Amino acid sequence: MNNTQAILEQVQQAKAEAAELLKEVTCRSEENLKLLNKCEALVRHALVKPSTRSGSLEDQAEALAVDSEELAAAVRNRSCHDIALGIMQLAMECKDVLHIHMDYSPHVDELSLYVRPVTTRYLDGEVKDRLFKRSFYFQRDGIKDLLAIEDKLIELVAEARDQAEVQA
Repeated sequence: MNNTQAILEQVQQAKAEAAELLKEVTCRSEENLKLLNKCEALVRHALVKPSTRSGSLEDQAEALAVDSEELAAAVRNRSCHDIALGIMQLAMECKDVLHIHMDYSPHVDELSLYVRPVTTRYLDGEVKDRLFKRSFYFQRDGIKDLLAIEDKLIELVAEARDQAEVQA
């Protein structure tokens, strides 16, 4: 009888632990969905019209999957010039948290980009606080290179927005 009682207690303990883990997984899933929604919103804002989601967690996840497929199709169908214009739009829309500088040099067909914090003081002479610097040559570099630049910029904007929310 003692052995059966001990096994029952172990099963009940395991059940309680499983319930706690399930609660944590559900919480993490909701947090991950919120994070994915934030990332998607940043990218979508530059590419396609935003959509709102409601309903259960499963419904939102399905809608996110469908939207992600549409977003992936939009990304695949973009040209380098479209991406460059999207980066410029991103630069204009995030000026409250980050300064994305762009310069196009037609004689070498080069797009130069660099990023500075929004707190940068430009009148102090030489400014050394660049967060990111990259050049893209339309004739030489591939679309993957420009997409990598865009991804990095989106990441920097997301981090800057998170920091701004924490400070607010």
